[in-house]
Amino acid sequence: MKPFLFFLFSIGIASNTHAQANDQEYKDSLAYATVETLPEIVHMIQEDERLHKGSNYTFMSQIHLTMKAKPTVDTPRYWIQVLRSKDTEHWPGGNDEVVYNFIVYPARNTIYYYDTKVDSAFTLTEWRHKSDYAIPSMK
Repeated sequence: MKPFLFFLFSIGIASNTHAQANDQEYKDSLAYATVETLPEIVHMIQEDERLHKGSNYTFMSQIHLTMKAKPTVDTPRYWIQVLRSKDTEHWPGGNDEVVYNFIVYPARNTIYYYDTKVDSAFTLTEWRHKSDYAIPSMK
């Protein structure tokens, strides 16, 4: 009987760990989706597709997102970067340019533009009003 109980206990731990991993993956994907659906990012991807339409190579968007930091107890937020690959032959490569930095607070369901030059976060409204990168119709 003891081996059977140990087996059930092991399954419980494994399924709990798997559920926690799936939960974290889900939260990560929500953070990505929050940034990916911003009008500025959608516009960037559309422009990228338009510029490469009819090119001689199989098109793969040069715009991609990467997660710089995940939430911790001390910093309960995601840091997501929007990158543009400069290397069309070896995408994604080490030759990426950071276009935008965003901070996503999942518990508060808020997103901020993060300016690394001044080490400050701005609401999207503040950023859109002062940014040269924002879509003109969003200002």
